[in-house]
Amino acid sequence: MYELINRNAGLIVESVGNAFITEYDWLMDQLSQRNVATDEEYQRRYKNFWAMNAARLSPDFYDTYFRLLQNANTRGRVDLIQVCHDLYEVPSHDRRHTLQFSFATKLVHMVLRQRPIYDSLVRDFYYLPDA
Repeated sequence: MYELINRNAGLIVESVGNAFITEYDWLMDQLSQRNVATDEEYQRRYKNFWAMNAARLSPDFYDTYFRLLQNANTRGRVDLIQVCHDLYEVPSHDRRHTLQFSFATKLVHMVLRQRPIYDSLVRDFYYLPDA
């Protein structure tokens, strides 16, 4: 798979639209400029960019998520396992607790950009089973 990606790297990069890159850059830049735990514009754009709205998560989940993102960014370090535990403790839908692993990896990536994101696009690309 690695060789396939490298052989088609040019096509892959070209397929990413400028709007996507511009919004990603804005989110990354503004992360250190704003208090994302309370900044409604940042949260709105972040949720739209990472397709969080489609998940219909609870307001408490979002509050916790952006507080964790702010705290991790302030400290400059973040632990994926701890983020997963912290987010699981908050009901994501009604009173249900669910593991939102994709969103946890996106939070970690925002603070530590070299960390990968795992979502359905990655799962489907590698033909991994839906857990």
